[in-house]
Amino acid sequence: MSTFDDIIKSLNADKWVIKFKTKTIFKLILYSIVESDRLSLRVMSEHSEDPLFQAMSEQEEGVPISYTTIRNRLNSIKPEFFEKSYAATLQKLRTQYSTAQQNEYNIKRYDSTMIHTFSHLLSGMKVGNTSKNKTQTKLVTELTNDFEVRMDFFKDQAHLSEETALAESIQSVMHSKNDLIVFDRGLKSRKTFVGFDDKSLNFVTRLSDNANYQLIEMHSEVAHIEDDKLIFLQDSVVYLYGDGKKLVEHPFRLIEMERKTDKKKIILLTNMGDKLDQIKAKIVENDSNSADPVNFKHSESIAMSTQEIALIYKKRW
Repeated sequence: MSTFDDIIKSLNADKWVIKFKTKTIFKLILYSIVESDRLSLRVMSEHSEDPLFQAMSEQEEGVPISYTTIRNRLNSIKPEFFEKSYAATLQKLRTQYSTAQQNEYNIKRYDSTMIHTFSHLLSGMKVGNTSKNKTQTKLVTELTNDFEVRMDFFKDQAHLSEETALAESIQSVMHSKNDLIVFDRGLKSRKTFVGFDDKSLNFVTRLSDNANYQLIEMHSEVAHIEDDKLIFLQDSVVYLYGDGKKLVEHPFRLIEMERKTDKKKIILLTNMGDKLDQIKAKIVENDSNSADPVNFKHSESIAMSTQEIALIYKKRW
C-alpha cells in the first residue's frame, strides 16, 4: 500500500465514495497544475478527459469528471489530507538528494502579500481609505530552497507593518546554522538586524539606496569583480545609522554594486563574513575596560565571497 493510500485510510477520506476517489482528485489537481497556466474547476474537468491523465489515474476512458463533482469532492476532503500528503512528498524528495547535497545551505526566502477580505465573513486590517469599511489580511510566505513552503496568516492591525509581521514570521520557527534567511526592504529595523545576529540567524537583505553608514574597514577587495550584469563597488564592514540618525555600533557587512544596464545602485547587508568575527573580537578587547563592555553573541560567521552573497539575494526572486 502506498503512502497516499495510508493517509486516505487513516483519515477515512473515501467513506461512502463510490467513484472519483480522493487519490483520483488529488492526481487531477497535480496534473492540471503541471498542464495549465490558470487553474479552475472547469479547467480541471477538461483535463480529466485527457488520455494521459486517464491512464495515470486508471480512470475509465472517455468518462470526464464534471466541475461540480470536483467542487463537491474538494469540499468533502479533509484539509489534513493535503497537509499530510505535502509532508510525505517533501520527505520523499529529501531522500532523493545525496548526503553532500543535504549538507549544503538552505536558502529561506521571505515575502508577504495583502489579500482583500469579505468583511462580513472575515475581520481584517484597515488599510488606506477606510470609509468603505474594506479590510485586508496579510500572508507571509517562507520558501525553503525550491519546494518547502510555510505560511503565516495575520489579520490584526498590529501586523500591518512589515517590521512586525516579517520579523515575527522569521523568528517563529527554529533555524539551523545552515539556514540563510533572505528578505527585502520591507524589514529594515536596525534593532531587528542586531537581534537576528545575536540569535545567530544568518541573513541577507537589501538596504535603501541612500542608507547611511559609517565605514569600519574593507571586508574583501572588489576592484576587479564584475559579471555580465553587475559591477561590484565595495565589500565593507560598517556601522549603520538607525532611528534619529543614531549610530548602531554593531558591525555588519555591506556590499554595494551597480547594474550595468541602468547604473542602478544595489546595497546588500549581511551578517555573514569571516572578517566580522575578527572585528567583533577587536571591539570587545578594546571595550573590555569600559563600565558597560560590548558583548557580541553571534560568535561564528559564515565565510562567503562577495559574489556568493549577491547570488543568495538573487535567489530570493
